[in-house]
Amino acid sequence: MQDDIYNLFLTNEQGWSVYGTLRLRLVQPLTDGGSVRLPPLLGEALVPATQELTPIPVEGAISVPLLLPFREVPLRGIAFATPIGLFSFALDSGNARPSAAIQLFPFGSPDLGGFLIWSTGHFGELVFSTLARQLPRAL
Repeated sequence: MQDDIYNLFLTNEQGWSVYGTLRLRLVQPLTDGGSVRLPPLLGEALVPATQELTPIPVEGAISVPLLLPFREVPLRGIAFATPIGLFSFALDSGNARPSAAIQLFPFGSPDLGGFLIWSTGHFGELVFSTLARQLPRAL
């Protein structure tokens, strides 16, 4: 099972612009490749067909070198899919320090947009707008 890798461009209201990397994989793959970017028609994977959103467990890691050099923060969360594809996903690092929470929505073919909350303690929290672009998979 391969990870889906995304390049992140993060900006916040204080004027910071930083880059990062997000790795995602389905915990229980629904397709042959186990890709987070679900195919247009999943068939029996999203039964019943009348259900509007289907939760799918996702795990991964985020690294932002300017905020936390040489380390990835592990993430676990859930993706929501419809029979026509991915709707949204939200991931959180749980009790890890620094903590990170990210929610992304697809708005273009290779692009995702959303926000990231990065916290180093009880009083240190940064909120970033996030643009994510998926890297092509190697064959």
